[in-house]
Formats: sequence, C-alpha cells, structure tokens
Amino acid sequence: MNSSDAEEVISKAIVKSIKDRFNSFDTPAKFDLFTAEVETHPMEDPRSGRDCPRIDIKIEGAAIKPRPQFTFEAKRLKKGSHGIGDYTGEAGLGCFLRCQYAENFPSAGMLAYIQDENSLPHWKSELERKFRENQSLDLRKPLQELQVLLDLPNEWFSEHARSKESKEHPAIGIFHIFLDCWSL
Repeated sequence: MNSSDAEEVISKAIVKSIKDRFNSFDTPAKFDLFTAEVETHPMEDPRSGRDCPRIDIKIEGAAIKPRPQFTFEAKRLKKGSHGIGDYTGEAGLGCFLRCQYAENFPSAGMLAYIQDENSLPHWKSELERKFRENQSLDLRKPLQELQVLLDLPNEWFSEHARSKESKEHPAIGIFHIFLDCWSL
C-alpha cells in the first residue's frame, strides 16, 4: 500500500489481513466462527447494481442467531481532497445515522485512512469541531478515547441519535479508528 491508494484498495488489504489471521493456526478457536468481507451490499437495501450502496468492511459472527454483524464505513482523509466532511457526510457517518447500514445493530465503526502529513491529532480535532458545529450529526455522547486493541492507538467512541426511528436501537454507538496510511 502507499499513501495515495484508493479507499477500496486499503479496505481490501485490511480484510485480506483479517482473513489471513483467521486462517492462521495460532489464532484462537473462538475466532473460527467469524468471517470478514469487503465491499458487500446491505441486505436490507432493495436497490441493486451500481445504485446499491456498498459496505466497506463487514465482520460477521456465526455462534448465535441472528448472526451478529459489525459494519465499517471507511473514508480517506487527505488535506485538499478528502476532508472531514467526507467522513461525517451522507456517504460516511450518515450511512449509519440514516439506518442505511447497521440498522439492526447498536454499534458500528468508522475507519479513517489518514493519507497526508497532517497528524492524527489534527484529524481528531477536525472531527471534534465537526461534531460541535454540525447539529445534524445529533451527538448524544461526545467523542471519548478508548483502547480496544493495543495495536490500534487511535480509537475513539461517540454515540448519535438515528434519523430513522428504531425501536430496538434509537441511538448508535460509533467506534472511530484512525489509521496512519501516510507513512507506509
């Protein structure tokens, strides 16, 4: 990978790494019941072909039914061409807030592929600014730092109301993961 790769190229490389890990003999057996997919269509969406949106990365479990899913939407962040508005816009975070993705699940993930020399703190600051200024993002819980995986130091969590009424999940928790794709 390099710092100018398209979002789809990076997402595909991530899913390949996840699948390689799932297939490794030293991976704990509890991960045998998970699959990872790239560029899948949401089953709830009636559209097909080019009109149908594509989920960037989906992790699905098979231990229980209905099968739990964790959906990631990915966006490139690069000064001058791919700003924070892409990340928080209709084709980014908006996919979750409108229930286009992960409608039946309480949480989902946003991946930021940082592709310029701007530091990760710069883009976190931009995200915080956007949350303060854009009321349509309907922030319920402010951005807070968390550590799910030790190998991923740039993780945050926020909670938002959904624009579509959902009896089971009126709000959605979003895990934000910023990946440094500049210094690859």
